[in-house]
Amino acid sequence: LVLHEKGWLGHNKETTLHTGEGPVYTTRWRGALIAWANDAGVKIYDTQSQARITYIDRPVDSPRAELFRCNLHWQDDATLLIAWADIIKVARVRARPRTQPSGAGGGATGERVLPPLMAEITAVFKVDAMLAGIMPYPADAVRLAATSSQIARAPSSFLVLAYTPPDAHLLRDEAPTDRAAMA
Repeated sequence: LVLHEKGWLGHNKETTLHTGEGPVYTTRWRGALIAWANDAGVKIYDTQSQARITYIDRPVDSPRAELFRCNLHWQDDATLLIAWADIIKVARVRARPRTQPSGAGGGATGERVLPPLMAEITAVFKVDAMLAGIMPYPADAVRLAATSSQIARAPSSFLVLAYTPPDAHLLRDEAPTDRAAMA
């Protein structure tokens, strides 16, 4: 996954956001945040600080990533809805709390600098179907509140596109392997 930016006087800048972890299945961009999903999980990148701010792993015991693709939807500029297989996660991006350095003089010189934003999972839902899409409901109320002078509040519901995969035992007798049984 490569971010191309156009600079002054036609100079282009390329930033590699993702490499070496398999294919990227989906990406979503909202404001300064870019989210993408691959075999390992979901990553979020902040274009203002030019840093990856979080990694959200794929649900434990979930089916292979290429069978049930991850669906991402930005509910607002700071809330990412993640629907993967039979799990819904709600990730909220917020400013990282400032911490005081542990020692006098501003901390250790080898200390890792953390990005100014962080993400936390605020809700996890397990459903009885495989998810193929997600968005806040009602979507029009969220858009209207965000564009008007009213304060936009988070919707209390999600609209999901889901299906129930057939049980393996129901499929067993559909195609018998014995030629005599087919006659």
